[in-house]
Amino acid sequence: MSEIDIYLAQLRSHLTDLDDRRADEIIAEARTHLESRAAQFEATGMSHDQATTEAARTFGDPSQVAQDLVQGNTRHRRPVALRTVVALAITLGAAFALTSTPDCWESPSLHFIADHTGLALRPAAFLLVLIQLLPAAYLAGVVGGRRLWWLAGAPAAFWIGFCWIPSLIHGNFQWYHRLSEQILWTLALPGLAGFVLTGTGWLGARLAASRLRLLRRAAQPVTAICAAYVLSVGLVALGRALDSFEVLSLGGAVAVPVALIFVAAARHERRLDPRTFAILFAGVAAAGILLVAVVALFFLDMGISLGVIGQYTGPWLAVAAVTSALGLLGALIYWRRTQPEPTHGGR
Repeated sequence: MSEIDIYLAQLRSHLTDLDDRRADEIIAEARTHLESRAAQFEATGMSHDQATTEAARTFGDPSQVAQDLVQGNTRHRRPVALRTVVALAITLGAAFALTSTPDCWESPSLHFIADHTGLALRPAAFLLVLIQLLPAAYLAGVVGGRRLWWLAGAPAAFWIGFCWIPSLIHGNFQWYHRLSEQILWTLALPGLAGFVLTGTGWLGARLAASRLRLLRRAAQPVTAICAAYVLSVGLVALGRALDSFEVLSLGGAVAVPVALIFVAAARHERRLDPRTFAILFAGVAAAGILLVAVVALFFLDMGISLGVIGQYTGPWLAVAAVTSALGLLGALIYWRRTQPEPTHGGR
């Protein structure tokens, strides 16, 4: 490998903020300049190796050159914030959707795994959920790309934190009576599952961005199948939510902040102008408040007391209401601050 190839490889490694096509174009242009400069050095009497080394040296530090190139190609920058939000929404959303209802111990899939692996029902159920999450992890890797593929393992990290943070705060085990069980089910097995999900995300990112056209073409139908699967899981979860106001309230408590973050990320990536951003942000917040009002009025119309509402859906309705109210307030403040100040008398 020549010094030019080594230099270009280093330069390419610092262009991850740009989309792959533009980064490849920049590398091709840089190769042309470097080879031309090396030819000029050879014309002065340098050997080929000396000329390529000098051409690479005089081209500049790869990291600094890459930084200047990224700043000059802002239109081609990867939407990192949006990719982060979408990848997390895919993998965490699928995990919530798959676990939004109690486990069905009579599930044919569960008993198939238990019968063919010799596992008890609990570990078989854990394995079943992991298998069901693999398409979402693959899709999250495709969306996250080479920088954010590791977000595919977010469900495992969330579960570990969800289990251990209360245990550490309260000083006792929240899920199991013995330390060995707590470590097994809320640390060891989720950690292993996290490696599997993360590896699946890495595979999705690599195949989708492979430089081999055959691999990219082969990855397209796989990505489409995974996307269809994740969509079907979401639709099934939505149908369950419509049959349970408790699940619907939980979904609203999660969906409202996720939607607000998505709109904010789109604005951060300059995909939305200030006016459109303010309208969408306020619209999402208003929809959240409307959802809370509809659920609360339905309960009251059914003759259910406020105490019962508070016991089953109150916390989630409160989260959705507070998040929505803060969203409306934030949209108003943003709109006021982005308006041009009026001029008085030409001064």
